[in-house]
Amino acid sequence: MPKRRLSREEELREAAWRGDLGALSRLLAESAELGELAVVLQAAVCLRDLEQARWALERGADANLPPEPGDDAPLVRAAEEAPRASSTLAMVRLLVEAGADLEARGSLGLTPLLNAVGAVAREQRRGEIDSAIWEDWVTAFEAGTGTATIDRAAAGGSDTEQSDARLRMIDQLLELGASPEARDAEECSAPMLAAVDGDVALVDALLARGFAADDVVNVIMVQSAAAGNLAMVERCLRLGADPNRRICRLGTALTVAAQDGHLDVVSMLLRAGADPNRGDSADEGSGMLPLHRAAGVGHLAVVRCLLEAGADATREDASGGDASMAAEAGKRLGYYEDRQWDEVIAVLREARRAGPPRLEGAAIANSTSIEVLAAVAELGPVLAGLSWRTVEVAGLRFYESSEIEAAAVDWFALRAATSRLGFAPVLTTHDSEQLQRRVDGVETLLEAFDAETGRTAIERIGREARWAKEMIAGVATEKIPKPFRLARFASPRFRHHIVLSTGSPETVAVVYNLVAQDHDEATVASFCAHWRQRYDAELAYWDNRMAHLAVADPPTDEDAIRAVARELILVSPAIGRPRDALAMATSRTWTIAV
Repeated sequence: MPKRRLSREEELREAAWRGDLGALSRLLAESAELGELAVVLQAAVCLRDLEQARWALERGADANLPPEPGDDAPLVRAAEEAPRASSTLAMVRLLVEAGADLEARGSLGLTPLLNAVGAVAREQRRGEIDSAIWEDWVTAFEAGTGTATIDRAAAGGSDTEQSDARLRMIDQLLELGASPEARDAEECSAPMLAAVDGDVALVDALLARGFAADDVVNVIMVQSAAAGNLAMVERCLRLGADPNRRICRLGTALTVAAQDGHLDVVSMLLRAGADPNRGDSADEGSGMLPLHRAAGVGHLAVVRCLLEAGADATREDASGGDASMAAEAGKRLGYYEDRQWDEVIAVLREARRAGPPRLEGAAIANSTSIEVLAAVAELGPVLAGLSWRTVEVAGLRFYESSEIEAAAVDWFALRAATSRLGFAPVLTTHDSEQLQRRVDGVETLLEAFDAETGRTAIERIGREARWAKEMIAGVATEKIPKPFRLARFASPRFRHHIVLSTGSPETVAVVYNLVAQDHDEATVASFCAHWRQRYDAELAYWDNRMAHLAVADPPTDEDAIRAVARELILVSPAIGRPRDALAMATSRTWTIAV
């Protein structure tokens, strides 16, 4: 049977992987497409054949073009090929000089630098390491040094010369301009990748080269949570570890603690703000949820704890099953015959029938938030029927209700019920969906507002506002009207959301975009902060036209009343007459136009 003749593409690939420049020259003599040159360059990278790589680049190969869609770019591939070899180092330099992108992403979301770190760590992967070694790290972080002196033998390291050889590729990429801040598709940094592989010596070396240390604490916390080391988890949280951080190949601290049945660790993480409905994979279509993890191995106490914290028993995992189905599968496998499988399944089925928890979105964060929402529900059937979501903006967390008629809310009762738990309530017509477009600027605005700024701004307006001189003069001479007091805040034309904040109500004003004519959010918030501190007047709600402050004890002293009226006029020129400003100053509601 005659041998089948190879196509041009097949001949090209065979020649490229043989390193046969003669055959390549013949095949590409008349024309060479970029895709064909990409095949030649990628083969040269894998073979560490500098001559063939130069040959392809000289003929126009694109140093950033992979041979096929979905393949890694040449530099990404080169960075993980024998990272100690001189030929690989020379290949990387050649590609960068030819224009290769140092921040290019491979199929797994890894930059060349991250690929190199992974390759170095895989040379002596250790996986989970002795907790005593992490103890050195945590102690160092607590001392503020950010690094630790590690016993190289215990950590799996080696002598200085060999250690330097391991890091040649990393050092070269940094020298060429690679960013030490690079993260993969799951937001894992280089030290994190090394820590997950248990390569403590590599972590030490990376931190010594200026890589951020905070991610290492997150890895330590997850591995400590899996081991049930409550004290270490607590220390990591105090150092700023994120209880919701996903760690590549590990998951979150809550998922691993739930999987292994560490109830005390699960409870601590939930109190620290861990989301019981956050899965262990960045891809929400894959991975497992904490409730599924605990259910699948029959940890009844953990299942109950998660449900009480707002875990959704109706949620399905990647296979399409809910937590009760995970428990049924675990029972069938028969690995843990001592577990209370029937009770686990019954609890989960009942939770599934009850439906999703009231708090929607990012989930109930901890027992404190559950308590405050319960306190709101006790104020009446209308408030008890609200659903809630968590809103996180600029590192702050708020609880936002579904819409409600403002007339149904007795603000003073709401304030009394929530303040004892450390929350400040505000009603707003805005909702979190309207915040997305302006998140980037919120942090600057939050830094800009304070009560002193508000007082100073009011004084400046008083000096500069010629239009206000007649009104101010009227405030000084007008007879103060009989006080009137409003017990509740109602705006029947608008529906509102209740927003609960553990910060000040002015923080809500900034984040939820409360602006007034000629004043941005930070300035309006500064006015409100000044009045709250000086007169105990607290921002209560705003709609599309007005912002309203609640005053539990309005001023009764004549000088104080006139001072408040003066400030109200300066901040809100829409107040028509001196008499109106004086009347407002004596009431339980101060209003400014927005």
